[in-house]
Amino acid sequence: MGKSSFARWACGTHALKGTPEEIIKVGGKAADMKHSIAGRMEKYGEYPTKVIVDVPRDSLQYVSYAGLEEVRNGLFFSGKFESDMVLMNPPTMLVLANSPPEEGKWSTDRIKVHRIASI
Repeated sequence: MGKSSFARWACGTHALKGTPEEIIKVGGKAADMKHSIAGRMEKYGEYPTKVIVDVPRDSLQYVSYAGLEEVRNGLFFSGKFESDMVLMNPPTMLVLANSPPEEGKWSTDRIKVHRIASI
């Protein structure tokens, strides 16, 4: 199972359990990520507790580590379209990528890197 298939499985599992509002799959661009999460409040009346970031192989250079950190903190400004501040409980985050994160972009106490050879 590849990383995108895993993301689809995780989101589908929550949908089948009747809790699709708990999880969201986003890309790695900060504005898109924040806008998608902010939109969950409008759609479901609550923010997700789990965020999956599925980074396509050719988009690694567009991953916003600042955006990831802001979402992980549970406090950010979503300036895309209808601008607003988001204050939420810090979600559990899973970033799926084909390469490890860039050195020095995250504090070692804020990240756990796991290499998954195959599922």
